Amino acid sequence: MHSFLSRLNALFTFLSSVLAAATALVFIQTLFLNYTVPIDVKVENVKLKPIRDVTGKSDIATAGFHLHADLTPIFNWNVRLAYVWLQAEYATEERPINQLIIWDTYLKRFEDTVLNRKIAKPPISNQFVDYGNNLRGRNVTFTLHWTVVPNAGWLRNVLDQEGSTSVRLPLEYNW
Repeated sequence: MHSFLSRLNALFTFLSSVLAAATALVFIQTLFLNYTVPIDVKVENVKLKPIRDVTGKSDIATAGFHLHADLTPIFNWNVRLAYVWLQAEYATEERPINQLIIWDTYLKRFEDTVLNRKIAKPPISNQFVDYGNNLRGRNVTFTLHWTVVPNAGWLRNVLDQEGSTSVRLPLEYNW
């Protein structure tokens, strides 16, 4: 009655529909989960110095960090990995919002999901530079953020965390 290829086509279409429905159910099941956990960010040994570069006078700052967060609760069966970063944020008169990433990493599902890192000195590429002499005496807020990368669904940015730390940078250069 029907050829082998038409039966194979019908079977493939049916299985594709079932797989699409299962993927949608996975996405819906994890849609309303809370991906926030308590964090602890400690900042130490803040240093500031002036530099000259192609833009003129600038300030460069560096600090040591101790990060602690148990990210195990965010890893369910729909989470593939989490991209975690430490963000510094401060305001100046010219630019009311200045945000930069100081440190970042990927955490995979079956690897160590408890973040307990001491960063004595961030890499040279992650020291923060303000183009102008605007860092002296500024309040800088350090917060740990992450993006949850699921198997099915959209990326989930977790930005509003309790446990951020604010530090006032020195009024004088100390590096």
